[in-house]
Amino acid sequence: MRSGAVRRAGLALLGLALGQTFAVFGRKSRVQLKRATHRQPEEQEEAFPPKLDAWEAEVENDESFGENQLDAPEEASTRRLSGTTLPKDEEESLDVELEALACQVLPSKEDQLRKVKIWKELQDISQLVLGKDAEVWPFGSSANGCGERDADMDMVVSHPARPDRNKRDKVSALCALGEVCDVQGFVVHELRSSSKVPILILEKDGFDIDVSYNNLLPLLNTRLLRSYTLLNPRLSVVALAVKRWAKAHHIAKSYEGFISSYAWTLMVVYYFQISRQLPCLHALVGEETPIDFAARFATLEEAHEAWMNSPPPWSCAQLLRGFFDFYANEFDWKQDVVSVRLGQRNSTIRSRRLIQLKNKRMHLHIEDPIDIRRNLNFALTKQTADT
Repeated sequence: MRSGAVRRAGLALLGLALGQTFAVFGRKSRVQLKRATHRQPEEQEEAFPPKLDAWEAEVENDESFGENQLDAPEEASTRRLSGTTLPKDEEESLDVELEALACQVLPSKEDQLRKVKIWKELQDISQLVLGKDAEVWPFGSSANGCGERDADMDMVVSHPARPDRNKRDKVSALCALGEVCDVQGFVVHELRSSSKVPILILEKDGFDIDVSYNNLLPLLNTRLLRSYTLLNPRLSVVALAVKRWAKAHHIAKSYEGFISSYAWTLMVVYYFQISRQLPCLHALVGEETPIDFAARFATLEEAHEAWMNSPPPWSCAQLLRGFFDFYANEFDWKQDVVSVRLGQRNSTIRSRRLIQLKNKRMHLHIEDPIDIRRNLNFALTKQTADT
């Protein structure tokens, strides 16, 4: 299939997959999640993302922001984790530290409202410059539930009237947006027109904002991760701790020869799946292995119904220790693939796509769960992999 046809097919699937509503800038408790997933199907089929004023009202009325939304695990005794045990006092101490960290750096209600305000302003500017059919959608760490309160805002301007504009037209559109943003209170830092995906870099109210144009595929990655954080809120806390650890050891930047924060997050999701703390949303739809884009995965409603009898939840401390133990002692760095799309150990799975992925490079294979042609170890070298 030619690249243009692949892209059009991928975007067509993307349009179908973005029908499930989820809270872009908020964290829902388990009670809220159960209430949301028991609505009638027609109530679930809002366009993604929902209207800005609806989410602004939700954040303002949600009293759960800033509270501890992590239910205590049902088993209080020491639990076996990947061949190791975690004494009860150590587990409780680590849980306290993780909860304190989460309260300190995860977004508060006020943080969310500030970002919603910026989102609304960019939406108004985009419609002023490009027309009423232009929309601004958030993606990345500020929207997927795994980002810190000061995380950059990644925004994409969607212009359905001209979905296939070439790079020159994309740069021109971003330039026009930048000119208006400059007189509307935004700081315009630069327009990276030579990048593979042109980016307009802005700043407002202390947040760095990266704006792209008709770059829609990352919305699927965001929706996928957001769904997982809603299914198990501990994912946000453990991913936060792992990414902080990786950054402290200087092994979280792809431009320095390592893997990205996004790749570390996928490693955490995969460990949750292997430990039966999360389902595999792709597996729930039962689709055959796609050629290039795995754009179909279960909605929150489907996942909740399939996960009603899930195992008792582990504590954040158990999950964090288990994460390190799994990748240090069980995961085969040459034969296994971190595949959130499959959600299971796969060293013996004879998948042509996985084999192709592993043949590209050695060391720590991480499949992008949406664009499955991408191995997210692309920046690793022998030296950085050893590190």
